Amino acid sequence: MELAIPELPERSLQPPADPVKDLEHEPRVRIASTSGPSEFGAKGRSTFVREAYAVERDFLNVYVALTTLARHMANFETLLCFVLSIGSTCFFTLYSPDPDFFLAERLDFTLIGTAVVFPISFLINETFRRRELALQRIAHIKALLCQIQAGMLLWRWKNSSVNHPTKAWEDEVNHSLRGTMRDIISLLRLPKWSANRHTFTAQGRLFRRNVVNNQRELTSSVIANVTRLHAFVEDLKELGLTASEATRLNQYTYLLQMEFEGLVMIKTYRTTNIARSFVRIVTLLCPTFYGPYFCWIARSSVSGDWTAFSLTYALLLTIATTFVLQGLVKVQRALEDPFVSPFAGEAIALAEEEHDTNIRIDMVLLTANDMI
Repeated sequence: MELAIPELPERSLQPPADPVKDLEHEPRVRIASTSGPSEFGAKGRSTFVREAYAVERDFLNVYVALTTLARHMANFETLLCFVLSIGSTCFFTLYSPDPDFFLAERLDFTLIGTAVVFPISFLINETFRRRELALQRIAHIKALLCQIQAGMLLWRWKNSSVNHPTKAWEDEVNHSLRGTMRDIISLLRLPKWSANRHTFTAQGRLFRRNVVNNQRELTSSVIANVTRLHAFVEDLKELGLTASEATRLNQYTYLLQMEFEGLVMIKTYRTTNIARSFVRIVTLLCPTFYGPYFCWIARSSVSGDWTAFSLTYALLLTIATTFVLQGLVKVQRALEDPFVSPFAGEAIALAEEEHDTNIRIDMVLLTANDMI
């Protein structure tokens, strides 16, 4: 007797839907489906909406990229670099003491690659590494604060049902942990004070002194909160917490301060001033010295004379070269301080990190109270 094997429904053979893709396109597909009948049909209309959304998304990405570049490039230094490079090209193309001789040479770009691109690439790698290290240290601090909170509330000690910390003591622990994160974030949000102008100018030295004093006050506050955490561990030892568990809590506190000191070092010491000064001056003057090369492009015709079209192309190439060099410099400067940036979205979102840490600490407190 043969057994009748039921056929699987057709929908079970279909691949599972992508929840992220459905979430991304669902609102627009709904709008299109309520617009009435279409010659493309339901499937064609859905495909058309997805493609239109992709085009719109790419257009917005390009617009945001251009806006971001414009915000970083719009400053006096970039304008001065453009003026010098364009002026150099026009000078060597249009003026010469000898009417029969123009300084037009096909120069090599080895100088730019050696003196500009290589140092900037090195600085970008270093600043990006420091940013990633700062993110790791902030993540470790968040985890340590939650673990210290959980350890002080949940780790069992002798006669825990009798010798249990009071509610006021738990609130004091929570307040110290939140205060530690608040002071760390406040310190990281201080403005930069290690630039050359903060050392060689009177106004810069005054600014540096004020920022350093604020940093010392915040550092003292963090150290005071860390010391209170050790005192809380001693309170638990008096209630019966074992020596091994107390040592583990003290180790968490030590790791917390170690990660904090690492963030302070990243905040205080940036890349060397000589490297940043060298890149700043070279990128400002290097396109100027390449004026004869752009003059050679403008006068590369058979007659050796320039035309409006050739001069326009030479100027556009000058602007493009200057734009690339200045763009690399702006990328390096945007990563120089991973905690502070004049533009929104460029630096680490410290306010959001502090808020997220407070939520996690409070969740640990609420969960521990329910479990005890």
